Amino acid sequence: MHLSSCQIRRSKYAVLIYKIIGQHSHDMNEKHSLKILGTGGAMMNQVEAISLSYTLDETNPDLSFARQLIVECTSELLEKINNDKMVRPYLKCYPFNELHVYVGISFDYRDKDIENTSYLDHVTVARGKISYSTYNHKNQRFEKLHQELYSDGLEIVNHEKK
Repeated sequence: MHLSSCQIRRSKYAVLIYKIIGQHSHDMNEKHSLKILGTGGAMMNQVEAISLSYTLDETNPDLSFARQLIVECTSELLEKINNDKMVRPYLKCYPFNELHVYVGISFDYRDKDIENTSYLDHVTVARGKISYSTYNHKNQRFEKLHQELYSDGLEIVNHEKK
């Protein structure tokens, strides 16, 4: 019997980034019970983008709760990346910012009325914007409920903390 495996050699900066992602995922699970669904990014010759997807068991979260959670999750990821002096030389831009990350959180709750399209199912940060979406089961696609600039969402969250 012959067993073989394919081994992917990761660059030094990819290893550093995945270490940051692992720590961030652990922290978000401890603080908010977020469960990691997937990771990725664009890291061919440098760190151009980072992608993280989470899920959370939450019954019909409101916009304010989702905003606070996605902003905290994103800002803590960016802080970890920018504070790591070993990864800094490999970043496409420094400071790394919300234009170069995708962070998504899916709200997974079992007792949802699938005909009701006002439920908040998903919140994302992508290309500098926060998008809040519901899943339309009839059309089998996500539909945007609201969208705002990440900087506006960050400002709202910071104002609410005061």
